[in-house]
Amino acid sequence: MPVLLMIVLLIGTPAMGHGAVLDRILAVVNSQIISLSDVQGYVTVFTVEPADQGKDFSGAVLNDGLEAIIRHKLLLEQARRFGVENPPQALIRQEVAAIRKPLGNRQHVDTILKHHGMTPDDLERMAQENLMVRDFIEQRIGFFVIVLPREVEQYYAEHAGAHQGQTLQEAREEIEEHLFLKRKLEKLEQYLNRLRAEAQIQINFSPGQAP
Repeated sequence: MPVLLMIVLLIGTPAMGHGAVLDRILAVVNSQIISLSDVQGYVTVFTVEPADQGKDFSGAVLNDGLEAIIRHKLLLEQARRFGVENPPQALIRQEVAAIRKPLGNRQHVDTILKHHGMTPDDLERMAQENLMVRDFIEQRIGFFVIVLPREVEQYYAEHAGAHQGQTLQEAREEIEEHLFLKRKLEKLEQYLNRLRAEAQIQINFSPGQAP
């Protein structure tokens, strides 16, 4: 899975508007339907550059988007199961602004939302879900990740060329952050694999299919 989509997964995925036309069902995850419109909306909002918006989506791009939404839904279910609290409105507004910013001015964003059967309320719900998933990952995954001093020292010794001119002490914080993120993503992947094994998932799409 591309690094960009993994990063986006840590941020979250969209909840489509109730008025969206279910033109094609691409997957069902624990009785939750994911339509072609859902995936196209996700790809447009989170992964498509403004200059590329409106172009046809390749099967591979849709497949990556579908995979990210499946992972998001599994994590969101767990967040709700473990009682992750709804974020305060101030944080939701900040998240909405962060989602909107790369998409252009308000009129352009509203056009994108309308095209995919979404409303500003749906965008706010997306932001809320993003924050809940992010909090869940930190509480259930990140909290248990530990980087030991000897691991930092070993990494520094094995990658001396990457830290030329820096002492171990100078490079320690950067190495700790690198090892922490690497281990968190590994544990997240393991956790998602367990969730997928326990979930009821039916996928009706492959990258070779035409959208």
